[in-house]
Amino acid sequence: MKGSVILIGAGPGDPGLLTLKGREALETADVILYDRLVSSEILSMIPDSAVKIDVGKESGHHSIPQQEINALIKSYASEGKRVARLKGGDPYLFGRGAEESEALIEAGIPFCVVPGVTSAIAVPAYAGIPVSHRDFASSVHIITAHRKNGEAPDIDFESLVKVGGTFIFLMGISSLDAVTSGLIAAGLDKETPAALIENGTRPNQRKAVSTVSRILEKANEMGFRPPSILVVGGVCALSATFDWFSALPLKNAKILVTRPKAESALSQKLRALGAGVTDFPCIRTEPLPLPDSFFGGLGSYKWIVFTSPAGAEMFFAALKARDLDVRTLYATKFAAIGEKTASVVTSRGMRVDYVPAAYNAKELANGLPGSGRTLLFRARDGTPELASVLRARGFEVDDIAAYATIRENNCPQDVKEALTRGEFNFVTFTSASTVQGFTGSLAGFDFSKMTAICIGEETAKEAGAHGFRVLVSKRAAIDSMIELIREEFLK
Repeated sequence: MKGSVILIGAGPGDPGLLTLKGREALETADVILYDRLVSSEILSMIPDSAVKIDVGKESGHHSIPQQEINALIKSYASEGKRVARLKGGDPYLFGRGAEESEALIEAGIPFCVVPGVTSAIAVPAYAGIPVSHRDFASSVHIITAHRKNGEAPDIDFESLVKVGGTFIFLMGISSLDAVTSGLIAAGLDKETPAALIENGTRPNQRKAVSTVSRILEKANEMGFRPPSILVVGGVCALSATFDWFSALPLKNAKILVTRPKAESALSQKLRALGAGVTDFPCIRTEPLPLPDSFFGGLGSYKWIVFTSPAGAEMFFAALKARDLDVRTLYATKFAAIGEKTASVVTSRGMRVDYVPAAYNAKELANGLPGSGRTLLFRARDGTPELASVLRARGFEVDDIAAYATIRENNCPQDVKEALTRGEFNFVTFTSASTVQGFTGSLAGFDFSKMTAICIGEETAKEAGAHGFRVLVSKRAAIDSMIELIREEFLK
């Protein structure tokens, strides 16, 4: 039984440049073989159930030969697996995707290709360089400057110089001298603008802009390394004017996000502002079984209270799974802690009748208006204070453990090393349980030099107990956390 293979272009690094079709393919794959240049953010999108195999190749150090990669792809596909071959950039642009396609055709294994955003276009754009412009270049030429075994690049420089336009050299940092001297020897004006861009589209992107005769000297001064792209042509002179990426407010900030993988809004918004975000989900939620008898009496509640987005999502998912009509709750009022939790309810077309001014259980318990039968639909380890204060005020409370919060205590080695080096400007916590999961995975670690951005006083209190420098957002909302991060980073 033969499975199938899909060749996926991951783009140049920014996870937002992975195509929708590429992400869908990753989510359904059984086995994923990925290259060195695929960013960690994209790798984090791979389901935990998939087998992940690093077949990355680095210049001068090929970890797995191409023939062995081909054999691995065919072997897994022959077992009936859905195999994804995840490649940096575009599979067919100097990515050896054609060789892998040939091997699959020879083996009779069905395959398809999801093109990727190529670094040849995207990286210059992130450096403020449009590869074409009517005043500078009417043609674009993409050339690989890399050859097997370190051989000199086989490039017809005279033809390139004759036709003109923008020249984009990929994989050419080790051949930079040969490329620039070859262009000048072929007649290119040595004052032609040139730019070298390292780690393009990623938070640690940097660039050098000079002339074709001096770009090598500048690259040596700055210590450029792969992956780097050389752009030659008049369009490079526009780099300073069009450089939108360097102007992002959180450019060069490094932030560790501890929210569950499913709650990615914080990471996405930080990346959109230029931050380098590392996701380390320190907790996950698991629904707990609910007896059928519980659902029969939902209409008798005066209040249904949600203390987290996860609880609200699970409540409505449980109704849908049992084909229950929310109209049976016509006389029920809803209360929620926080804007995000409230938005889950309003997205179902219902109004939230009470949200406390301060987003914590104590404020909700003291401020919930009226009385009557009340359902707390929340985590198993939720604070007992909420239920006890409501009962003391005369509410009849059913405290339902809807889900369990599982602390993840296995910190990845690369995250540990980055923490040890003090690379992160901030670590974000959105609940006390994320603090507990994070600190539990780093026993004996000194947190006193780390700045924790926290939602709510309960989260801040937990972080403070572990020695963090603690800052609390004005409101218990993601946007308020981001406002605080911007203020602190730009000081």
